[in-house]
Amino acid sequence: MSEILRMQVNLMLFRKLIGWTAEQLGEKIGVTRQTINNIESGRSTLTKTQYIAIRCMFDAEIANSPNDTKMVSSLLDMLIDNPDSYTDDEADQLLRKATMLAPSVISGAVSRQEVSDEWIATKDRIMSNNEGSTITHVYRTTVVPTKIGRVTGKVIGGTWLHKLLFEKEYTYTVTESTTKKNKKTK
Repeated sequence: MSEILRMQVNLMLFRKLIGWTAEQLGEKIGVTRQTINNIESGRSTLTKTQYIAIRCMFDAEIANSPNDTKMVSSLLDMLIDNPDSYTDDEADQLLRKATMLAPSVISGAVSRQEVSDEWIATKDRIMSNNEGSTITHVYRTTVVPTKIGRVTGKVIGGTWLHKLLFEKEYTYTVTESTTKKNKKTK
């Protein structure tokens, strides 16, 4: 199963754990609430462009609130980026716990920090019970120069963006060059 399909299957869980409604996520990526609902229900297929937009929004939220999104970051690794690094039993237990906690975040009954702390404690307990389980991940940062209208900047992502853009496992260097436009004078 591809990362895009895994994201579609788990999108509602991630959205709720971050604390966003379908309308809020839709606004962030430039689609309607109905589009998000259709993707989550399987009536529409998540496109590569939508996947990139959603992952960028998730990564931005994780970067802006690293302490209360540890669970989201860890779940992205487990469910989307590196599912083969977890046993079926580990993944099942952690997914059940996340699914149980998600409604309390979206309803505002408890903070993301409390939910994240509880889930991370559960993950630590489950992973320590499986003595032979050692998870090692190598993360890369991909920097893609962008120019959208008048906005010039960089999109920064992790291993997920590297795999999606390059679809090969190799080390690379991205260099940024600046091109100057000559102004014509009359």
